[in-house]
Amino acid sequence: MKLELPGVLMLFLENLNMEVLVLMAGLMHDVNQNAAMVVVVGLGQILIMIGYGTSLQVVTMVGNALGSNKPQEALSNTKMVACVSAVLGLIVCFGSFALRSTLVGFYTHKESASVRE
Repeated sequence: MKLELPGVLMLFLENLNMEVLVLMAGLMHDVNQNAAMVVVVGLGQILIMIGYGTSLQVVTMVGNALGSNKPQEALSNTKMVACVSAVLGLIVCFGSFALRSTLVGFYTHKESASVRE
């Protein structure tokens, strides 16, 4: 029980910050800004799942290796997942940047909505 409560609190606060940002965007009294904020938060939540899933994977792999008394395997698993996470992070960043015009098109049908170059 000592570890569950801090873990639940951490996940709660990670997700709560996005919801607070959306509520604060509602104070701007501009529908377009509010809609943009909701889209950015939605896409952010989706992209965060890649890193979150990878972190859960490494916890399991390292825990299994340490439980089997194989510290070298745990260390190599940690290094491998760190490299894979860095590559995935770069792919997500560059992919989001390259597809920014397409992503705007998914959420609007107006010709005036475009990404500023």
